[in-house]
Amino acid sequence: FSGNHLRVCVCIRAMCLVLPLSQGYVHQGHTDTFTYSHADPEDETSQEQPLGADSGHPRGLVNDVHEQLHVPIASLRVPFKQLRGGSRLHVPGDHESRHLGSHRPHGSNHPHSFNQPFQTEHKYVHQGVAQSNVVIGVAAGLKAEGVKLFLVSLRKFSQAHVFLYVDRVPDNMPKFTNVNFLIFHASELPSPWNRYHPSSYRYYLYHLFMQDIGKNYKKVQASDVRDVVFQADPFEIVEDDLEGVHVFEEDESMTIQKCPVNSKWIAACYGHAVGTTLGSKPISCSGYAIGTSSAMAQYFDVMAGELGARVHCEQNGIDQGVHNVLVNWKLASWRPAHGSLSQHNQPPQFFHYTLEQGPVYTGGYAPKGEYIRGVHGEFQNQDHVDYHVLHQYDRHASMVVALQERFLSGRTDEVQLH
Repeated sequence: FSGNHLRVCVCIRAMCLVLPLSQGYVHQGHTDTFTYSHADPEDETSQEQPLGADSGHPRGLVNDVHEQLHVPIASLRVPFKQLRGGSRLHVPGDHESRHLGSHRPHGSNHPHSFNQPFQTEHKYVHQGVAQSNVVIGVAAGLKAEGVKLFLVSLRKFSQAHVFLYVDRVPDNMPKFTNVNFLIFHASELPSPWNRYHPSSYRYYLYHLFMQDIGKNYKKVQASDVRDVVFQADPFEIVEDDLEGVHVFEEDESMTIQKCPVNSKWIAACYGHAVGTTLGSKPISCSGYAIGTSSAMAQYFDVMAGELGARVHCEQNGIDQGVHNVLVNWKLASWRPAHGSLSQHNQPPQFFHYTLEQGPVYTGGYAPKGEYIRGVHGEFQNQDHVDYHVLHQYDRHASMVVALQERFLSGRTDEVQLH
């Protein structure tokens, strides 16, 4: 770290690139880096952690790293194209396609036209990337076993490129094609992000990612890592001509007003009146979102703008409070926070899915032991359609065992229950 630039090391296949991240006009960036994710309604112990501190939770991955290249961002075009271009973008394997079946979004907003996301001087397009999808996440503090199931299950169904923010690249991890690591240290982030919890500062990192590499992808998934597993290609959820961000609700039995944690997060940032207004709405989980590239960039821009300007309410999980206000922004009469650096005065269009009939399972409030299983053991929604994604599965012991047996040959020591 030197001068006005934060350097991020991008590990691409067998090399590492150290990229400077500008601290000029950009947002000053839920992960599951702690033992319990921010969306776990029954545990608040992690909220006592110091802001911006690295946790002792499971740490990152390894990917055949042999050497480092220190390459300025302005010069990234050539080495990135050499490392990732042409046939190297093809990932052989047992990719299989699934149909969405009954998965249908409901209740979307219809925003007016927006300004384009931040423009940069790097006008390159990576060869082949424009037709590719990308998965991003923060895995700082995660051990290899904390992300193995995430990557093994993803690679069974999707060839998407993966970029994970980590504080180091640990050992003892299988090699995965097109899995890249962006090495950073929270203490080197600009203020106020260097004092924030990972669940908050990740939006600053995502915003920077979308300014450069990310904007060249077609679809983007941003999610927790430790407690996410895949049963199908997640990008099938996003139709090519449906511009927007797809968000996913928790169990229908739990509303914002019934959950003391979620209602507290909203009240902390926006006041009790907004919390009361949104009280009857279902909880939308900020730990998993997917959508078209431009819509996701807009989502990160607004999220980072809100979190960066609302320093007074910063705490572990506060991103979910902000997220629930934004996905209900018209009802909440939301306006950008004073001092926000966001270039947008409205969020992107959102498409909402229920846990009961949607493509993503969020297990925080889901009844334990009550599952619908397919012929081959897949977990299904109430319409007997396989979930594409299982989030917070580690709250359910029987799900952990089943997923271990399916993807990791039954090694029950790989995933810890929470």
